[in-house]
Amino acid sequence: KSQVLAQPSDALAGDQLVLTRASTLGDTLQGMAGVAATNFGPNASRPSIRGLDGDRVRILSNSGASVDASNLSFDHGVAIDPLVIDKVEVLRGAAALLYGGNAVGGVVNTLDNRIPRTLIRGLSGAAEVRLGGATRDKSGALVLDGGTGQANSGWGWHADVSARNASDQTAPRFDSPSDTGSESRRTVRNSAARSHGGALGGSVFFQGGYAGVSVDDFHTNYGTTAEADVTIRMQRQRLATAGEWATAQGPVHRVSWQLSRNRYQHQEVAGDGAVGTTFKSTGTDGRVEVEHAAWGPVKGLVGLQAEALDFSALGDEAFVPSTRTRNTGVFVLEQARLAGTDWSAGARTERVTVDSDGGSRFGAAASRRFSPTSLALSAVRAVDEHWSLSANLNRTERAPAYYELFANGLHVASAAYERGDPGLGLERSHGLDLGLKWESAESHLHVNVYQTRFSNYIALQATGASLPGDNGASAPVYAFTAVPARLRGVEVEGRWQLHRAVAALGQFDAVR
Repeated sequence: KSQVLAQPSDALAGDQLVLTRASTLGDTLQGMAGVAATNFGPNASRPSIRGLDGDRVRILSNSGASVDASNLSFDHGVAIDPLVIDKVEVLRGAAALLYGGNAVGGVVNTLDNRIPRTLIRGLSGAAEVRLGGATRDKSGALVLDGGTGQANSGWGWHADVSARNASDQTAPRFDSPSDTGSESRRTVRNSAARSHGGALGGSVFFQGGYAGVSVDDFHTNYGTTAEADVTIRMQRQRLATAGEWATAQGPVHRVSWQLSRNRYQHQEVAGDGAVGTTFKSTGTDGRVEVEHAAWGPVKGLVGLQAEALDFSALGDEAFVPSTRTRNTGVFVLEQARLAGTDWSAGARTERVTVDSDGGSRFGAAASRRFSPTSLALSAVRAVDEHWSLSANLNRTERAPAYYELFANGLHVASAAYERGDPGLGLERSHGLDLGLKWESAESHLHVNVYQTRFSNYIALQATGASLPGDNGASAPVYAFTAVPARLRGVEVEGRWQLHRAVAALGQFDAVR
């Protein structure tokens, strides 16, 4: 991650993260301005940024890809345990282009210390235990960090473990759908969950930098709430390496790299133990960033990123074929202070290939190739020591995701028949964001208004047709279709220090 040039639009860390931490990443972030959660029950909740979700919001782990199936369906959870993360960044605008041109809504980057980036001599640790709540949650985590030597000649290590056990969520009495019509309940059916995970990592520190490796494992088993007895049994293993070298001399001031390999699987299991569908993903993600010396007032970085994702859905209820996605991108981010205004400009161009293996339901094998290019420009000008104005312009192109191209089948979780369109082209958008900030030592007020126009937004639209669905009932047919779209919104967030120990906080956001 660029420590200087890619400042986050917003972040959660420290005590603020501890107080807002929830069982899912989406619920943890939904109190931030402009961020909502998809909320498919208490166990599957993905962040939504400014009304955009799915493939338009990139979720990362330590700036590398987090491989799961959460963008495919709202009942699929994010394979990241909020209990063990140290910080969450939400990036928008030019900074988001460092991590993917498809991140039209933004980037959510979760950070932990599994690959130590700074040397801790001796031993440091933290523990957290959570009890109670509507799910009678019992969860906890233990994180340990240590090391020896000097900053330019030493080594550090990290270890963490976490576990969670939650019952069906309680609620005021309500009428719930059942096999016989409806029933009065005080718990959300099939909303219990169990999870556990752990990680080990270490780094070697040398003059000007570090290099490290980590391995982590995460398992969860949770109820989908959409069906009375179907649970999702998920597991994800991740092997990662990362490092950085920095110097104040020469044309190159910093080189950083990251490489990760993810194996993901989840099975949708019926009450009798039968597996309806198995989703598997194997992903490799690598990136290199080079920060150059200043050219007059201009400082910046260039980089290369490559990703490979092999996805398969196996079983009678699979509604997407096995696919392979390859993405190679080159990006640049430059900053300069000119005439009292701080300017940032970013650009990214990619080559994306999406291949389908086809099948009896999905037709012949097919391949699509795309070349999206995205641009962003932002400016910040200080009016005085407290007030500042900002403006952000962006033009983005996004390649369709594999499910938008090749889906064809009944999606049981949404009770709808979903059809992709192999003929879809690049999704194009133009956006404008205007901001006003007032900041003092202990108080602040931030206001943003924005608009994004899509010439061909890829939406899942009802066709008016229906086909036989689950349990003999008919299911409406929805098709991924490119349509014009416009999103407008406003965000207001502030803090006022009333007393040394008392502060008033407020937030409002809306999108249409």
